[in-house]
Order: sequence, then C-alpha cells, then structure tokens
Amino acid sequence: MRIYTEDEVADQLKDLVDDRTLVQGQKAEVVSVNMAEMECIVKLLANDMKIEGVNLKAHIVNQDNSINPNGFILIPKVKSIVLVSLMEDTQRTRMNSADYYISMYSDIDEVQLVQNEEEILKIDNEGNVTLHQGENKGLIKIESLVEKLNALEQKVNDLITDYKGHNHQYIDTTSTTTANSITTSFESPPSIGNLTETQVTDLENDKVKH
Repeated sequence: MRIYTEDEVADQLKDLVDDRTLVQGQKAEVVSVNMAEMECIVKLLANDMKIEGVNLKAHIVNQDNSINPNGFILIPKVKSIVLVSLMEDTQRTRMNSADYYISMYSDIDEVQLVQNEEEILKIDNEGNVTLHQGENKGLIKIESLVEKLNALEQKVNDLITDYKGHNHQYIDTTSTTTANSITTSFESPPSIGNLTETQVTDLENDKVKH
C-alpha cells in the first residue's frame, strides 16, 4: 500500500475543500405562490432581486413532465419572510431558479399532506383541519355528546323505575260481592336493569385531540 507524503495529503485536502459544495440561504419576501406548479416567487431582502420558480418541495416534476402532487407541503403566506436556499452552490445553480427552495418559514398559509395523489391532511389559514377531504364530517365534541347521552340514559332509567313500581286498578266483575277497585302489580318482579351512565373515557380516544 502506498504511503502518501505530508505534501500529498495537504494537496488532497486542499482539492477536497476547493471542490466542496456550499449550501447557503438568503432571506426573502414571498411575492406570490403558484400551487398548480408547486412553486413561488420571492424577492431577496438584500438587493430586491426577484427569483421565480422557487420550489415548495423536493420533487416537483415527474419523468413525463406532469406535476407530482404528493408530499408534505408548507405553503408560505404572501409577504411573509422565508429563507431561500440553493440545493448546491455552483455557478450553474445560481442561474437556475429551479434549484432554489424554501428552507425556513416565518408564516404558513396552508399545510398539505398528499399520498398517492390523495389528500390526507389539510390545514387552512383559519386553523381548520381536514382529514381525507372531510368525508366523515366534523369530529365529535365529547363533552356535549356525553351530556346528551347521560340525559337520555336518565330518562330511560326513570321509565324503568316507574315500570318496576307499576300498579294499576281494575274492576273485578267476577266477584260475588260488590265490585270494587282492586290494585294489582306484576305477578313476578321485572328483571330490567338500569342503564349505566356513559363516561368520557368510554368514547374518547385520547391519542387524537382537538
């Protein structure tokens, strides 16, 4: 195995340092956002230069030139401040806006998560959270639901109590004596039990909260 001299090692290190790829970021203001193309236009704060086609995510265009909608996408708010970075700092990339991307955000207008071209999660600028395009409508308000269920359960329990203590009057027309009003109850006690009140823990999945 060859043994390198100190000078040769120094030369190798110098070449490595000279050829290294530097990644840098610059502060910019968001001018506009194009969701169809998954990109935006920004204006650098340092010199007011506009950069078009800044990527909102890593992979935008498929091999057939169609837009790839999949991925986790943070959509910056217009006029907010972002950090724009280069994928690699070379003369070629500095002249190609497609190699710029947003690396940090100061304000978010919308969040999207898309898998297999299907929207899984969306958070809009009013804080509304939608899962799977909201097909199952809104989430349950657990406290309100438990209150309504408890009220219904209490009504049913009241009916059960009244039923168990039921007595009614009737006229015994077969009696040889003067017909009198006779009170009667069940021949055998009812076996119906009361409902147990619903508790929050019976319904709540505490892993997902809102």
